[in-house]
Amino acid sequence: MNRTEVQLARSASPAADWALDPTVTYLNHGAFGACLRGILDVQQGWRSKLETDPVRFPIRDLEDLLDWTRSELGPGMLPLRIAELGPAYYAGAGHKWMCAPKGSGFLWVRRDRQALVKPLAISNGSNDTRMDRSRFRLEFDWTGTFDPSAWLTVPAVIDGIGETVAGGWSMAMTTNRELAVAARDMLCDALRTDAPAPTEMIGAMASILLPGGPWSRADAMSRMSMIESALRGRRFEVPLIAWPSPWLVDSGDLPDNTKFELLIRVSAQVYNYLGQYERLASILAGFAGANRAAA
Repeated sequence: MNRTEVQLARSASPAADWALDPTVTYLNHGAFGACLRGILDVQQGWRSKLETDPVRFPIRDLEDLLDWTRSELGPGMLPLRIAELGPAYYAGAGHKWMCAPKGSGFLWVRRDRQALVKPLAISNGSNDTRMDRSRFRLEFDWTGTFDPSAWLTVPAVIDGIGETVAGGWSMAMTTNRELAVAARDMLCDALRTDAPAPTEMIGAMASILLPGGPWSRADAMSRMSMIESALRGRRFEVPLIAWPSPWLVDSGDLPDNTKFELLIRVSAQVYNYLGQYERLASILAGFAGANRAAA
């Protein structure tokens, strides 16, 4: 093995530090993320503070805490520098590649567009006449009673990932990308199929076409069911996707005789390692071999 393969042969972060079920091979971080156990403890601490004083915490303390949290908002799959990008709007999910608790996403709106954007639900902030904060923040920071603990963990999340991986966030992002590319190449070799996208377009996820397609809808769904059953039986969590989506046929946007490809999508996070994708490749190669023999 070369140097990179040696590094990817073991996880960059101990699996025991994560709240994931150790009996499941979790290759689907890109769906709903995952949290360090220590971060869930931090979140519970914020919930305890909220319940200790349910009036003071949200009404008097929360604004300053949110300002502190915003100042810490940082990386995930790729380095993010919103000020340099200067987009009109940007929405991000903190629970995925930042590994924060669910509900920790964020919305960034450029100042010249903020007056045009309103929260889906309004509350006390809409009536607030203060001038020390922008109207945008007054309306969005308080939209009714809610649990802000996921938001408040973000600084600890950034510190936690930075500390659990030698080399910090930069190394975590580099390792995740290298692992995703290595996993894609391994699966393509095992399935004797070409990579559907150039390497420079890969972040920490990759999709691979299963060989033998396209199939009729009935055949594609039957194959999908068999493969999903095999993966579940071996305790793998990894998405199998029909392409195009069958609902496009149901909606009338595509004809009834549309044929479908099947894709497997793998994610790479610091708790993953190369051997997990090797086992996945072995399972999928068995189906691919059966397809070639049948043909």
